Amino acid sequence: MTKIPTVTLSQLGELAERSPVLIFGAGAVGELLLRLCEEADIQISGFVDNNSGLAGQLRYGLAVYPPARALAEFGDVPVVVSAADLGDIVDQLQALGFTTILPGGPLLRHVNHSRYALSAGEDFTEFTATTCAQCHDAYLDAELIFLRSVDIVITERCSLKCQDCANLMQYYEKAENCDLDEIRGAITSLCSVVDGINEFRVIGGEPFMNKEIDKVLEMLIPENKVRKIVIYTNGTIIPRHELIPLLADPKVLMLVTDYGPLSPRMDKLLAFMDTHRIAYHRRPAENWTDCARIIKHDRQPEANQQIFRECCSKNTFTLMSGKLFRCPFAANVDRLGAVPDLPNDNVDMLAPSEHATLKAAVNALVFKKKTLDACDYCDGRPLNAPHITPGIQVKQPLKYVKLASRTTG
Repeated sequence: MTKIPTVTLSQLGELAERSPVLIFGAGAVGELLLRLCEEADIQISGFVDNNSGLAGQLRYGLAVYPPARALAEFGDVPVVVSAADLGDIVDQLQALGFTTILPGGPLLRHVNHSRYALSAGEDFTEFTATTCAQCHDAYLDAELIFLRSVDIVITERCSLKCQDCANLMQYYEKAENCDLDEIRGAITSLCSVVDGINEFRVIGGEPFMNKEIDKVLEMLIPENKVRKIVIYTNGTIIPRHELIPLLADPKVLMLVTDYGPLSPRMDKLLAFMDTHRIAYHRRPAENWTDCARIIKHDRQPEANQQIFRECCSKNTFTLMSGKLFRCPFAANVDRLGAVPDLPNDNVDMLAPSEHATLKAAVNALVFKKKTLDACDYCDGRPLNAPHITPGIQVKQPLKYVKLASRTTG
């Protein structure tokens, strides 16, 4: 882990008097950080972002530059990071030649979000800003095992059939709900060895297709190591009324992806959530990349290390089948049987193990991986990958090779 300095707002102002200052991340947290700097009369010269779709655009009145272009335009200037995955950004920017990289999280720890008119809304901005601050704190304190987010897959079933789903749901021939006892055991086991989890992301498929979603929420809400529970839904299902008390819990946020005509109940869902004071954030289906093929590439180890290093999802930890994985691709090719057993890619959270042994295994998965064996089956998800049309539907599950060498039991 590379050591980087922290600064106060006044120290950042002194830097800005001597040099242009950029903000890495043109999303909701980047906007909040910009407003905070504007209030303190600190001039920000632009945004840096890996999202190729934002290159050359104006966000909140400032131009957005791809990282290499920002270096060419401004030179080696201070960059304040508003993205949660600080370690990845530090590595990327240092490789390009930036030397003054500053965590934005500590600057946001006590900000009153209600002072600003924010594009993403106060609730969602508060959530993402707190995520950023906690992730940066964890990066700066090597003793902590703090996970920004953990996807917990509760069903393979989905009300849509997207051919390019990054979670590979388009390959499940007989989609079914995940085992509740496995889910319960994995949650308990993981929470016993980590210092905190900023968010559990309850996903599928479409999570509301699992009629036992209430039991999952009842496990997560009381868990004091979990700060937030985010339910990812697609605007096709109105939750049952019995779920209202759970969905309205302050710990729960609904993240609703709008697929346009493919989300026919969107207006009714939004009205339902408004009526029952359920916190939510609506966003369009966008920024999809071509990363859903399962192909054995037989790359050299160095090439797979590069696939891992450049991956935008390598910190999307996923609980599935009672195991903790680094990414949804590894989790789903394992569950599909599309790869042989790859025990180095995951930690079995349900296997009998001493607490210290399990904690060491989770620590190694979180902090010490340079690549995964599953990377050789993945086309890669680089940060600057071109975008594709989201939500294209297929009528039948896609075919894939199911490897006979996979073991069971």
